[in-house]
Amino acid sequence: MSRAEKIADNVICLSDIMPVDGRVSWLPPRAQGFESYNKNLVLHGDRVLIIETGVACHGPSLVESMKEILGAKTLVVFPTRIELDSIGNLARLYEEFPATELVSANPIAANRLVHRPDGTTPPIPFTAVTPGQTLAAVGFPHVHVIDPIIRTLGTAWLFDDISRTLFTGDSFCDDLLASADMPTVRRQGPPSFAPEGLRASILQKFDWLENASTALLSKAWDDLFARIAPRAIAGVRGRVCKGEENVREFLALYREALFPDQPAAREKVNRLAAQV
Repeated sequence: MSRAEKIADNVICLSDIMPVDGRVSWLPPRAQGFESYNKNLVLHGDRVLIIETGVACHGPSLVESMKEILGAKTLVVFPTRIELDSIGNLARLYEEFPATELVSANPIAANRLVHRPDGTTPPIPFTAVTPGQTLAAVGFPHVHVIDPIIRTLGTAWLFDDISRTLFTGDSFCDDLLASADMPTVRRQGPPSFAPEGLRASILQKFDWLENASTALLSKAWDDLFARIAPRAIAGVRGRVCKGEENVREFLALYREALFPDQPAAREKVNRLAAQV
């Protein structure tokens, strides 16, 4: 089974832990330790929202975990992207739980991209949403679709009003585990980045940021985080950052790494955090 850790009363992180051994392209060459692959769940009434389905090799552990959590509840899947760590087990979940529903803000409906072993496409009910909307149509009126600050392709983030958790897809995924038995949810202590530094880790995945207008991005960043003030940040990989103080420092570190041409980056984000 996948490892289950509570982020909040209504939010659970299911994670599978993998050694960092040079096999994945999104980590810098000298990264070390372990990486968590996360499937985050929001519980509401008789429904369970799963954000990402994980890579195919973790399918069996995910299914066993979902059998225990779901019971008679309806499963709703939200993939933040159409990459394999997001939709890798979509067909498997549908086969195990035929009442599964799919909701996405991606322009390409994810159910058109997955196939059963016999080559057919599963007829998963699909609801399209756009940034600015909620997931009320599939039973989660408190979960908002967010237009990301950092992304590739048609990525979307989600924000849960109840727990104030921001689900960030493949962003904020750079905090590694020093050992496989460390908790995936980091409530205290500093994050652990690759020796190359946080900016190098970010550019490994989002190389377009090297040439981006940081003035526009930093304004969008400040506007978003002043508005939502998250208490937890949960990506598809890496440790989940939990707790207001932890999140403030986490955001400050990322702001410095993203906008290095702004010498007062840390002071600005700390002042912003203090106001919320």
